[in-house]
Amino acid sequence: MISVPVRVNPDLRPSRLVTGVATYVWRSIKIICRIFVVYQPLRFFFILGSIPFAAGFLLLLRWLVLFLFFLEPGRTWLPSLVVRRSCC
Repeated sequence: MISVPVRVNPDLRPSRLVTGVATYVWRSIKIICRIFVVYQPLRFFFILGSIPFAAGFLLLLRWLVLFLFFLEPGRTWLPSLVVRRSCC
């Protein structure tokens, strides 16, 4: 058996491809999202649109429960449907 010494070349300059793990992960996430949008746009926009739809549906469901089961004369429960955002 012969022993062969293994040497490592020194770094001559920093890498131009990847500056760090976080940069590599962020770049990969962007590429995966771009591929997903290009090749499966219906699924992507369905998932993206289902989030605000679900929030609106839950508000509507709450309003229906209040309107149908907690009947008070003269009360419409309309403010429970309105979601305000704080304005500047």
